[in-house]
Amino acid sequence: MIIIFELCFLRIIQSNSYNTWTVACAIYMLAKIGDKSDLDLLIPHMTKDDPIVRETVVYTIGKLFDVDKATCLLMPFMEDNSAAVRRMIHF
Repeated sequence: MIIIFELCFLRIIQSNSYNTWTVACAIYMLAKIGDKSDLDLLIPHMTKDDPIVRETVVYTIGKLFDVDKATCLLMPFMEDNSAAVRRMIHF
């Protein structure tokens, strides 16, 4: 059952036809599923204009990976324009 949901979330993340809130929710659910192999799908969303999407990517990476790996991946967010995104890095 979880595979079906994950496929739906992946389709949303890969598509450009959903609003940013829906994309952020799908990214959040990847953190709950816990599949580290989805990292390559998160990377393009690290530079999205919407801070909610970037904040959710930071949260998801923080949940999926150990502190050392997550810190390495999240270094670009240390200077993010959004205070909420910068605060999320301190997981």
